[in-house]
Amino acid sequence: MSILLSSGKGAASKFRDGAKKGRPEKVKRAANDAQFHPYLPTDATVVWNTKISGVDYSLALDKESLDLWCNDNVIDAECDFNDTGSKMEFQLAGKRACLKMQPSSRGTKYRLTLDGAKVPKAKATNQD
Repeated sequence: MSILLSSGKGAASKFRDGAKKGRPEKVKRAANDAQFHPYLPTDATVVWNTKISGVDYSLALDKESLDLWCNDNVIDAECDFNDTGSKMEFQLAGKRACLKMQPSSRGTKYRLTLDGAKVPKAKATNQD
């Protein structure tokens, strides 16, 4: 005996379209504006903004794919996954960076450190 479950033709396309890949959303500015453009925190991304030696950096972690972006470039990180959480280690402007992800009863906690110093997460702002 076999059972075939179907929810219609549109279900597959909705499923495929639901997993959006690509760069995280950035603050929109005028085309001739040469200033720093940080990423925007969303439900799907965690964002950290920091300054190292006078240079601004915006890092965004896609929670689903675990892609880590910094100023429009994907960062190659050494990843360690275990029962107590995950860790991504990489270099940022010559500093040792570590991104720790730890599951908890209230959701996953994300913590970024640069040479051992904690970097605060960016707060979501209302950009209209």
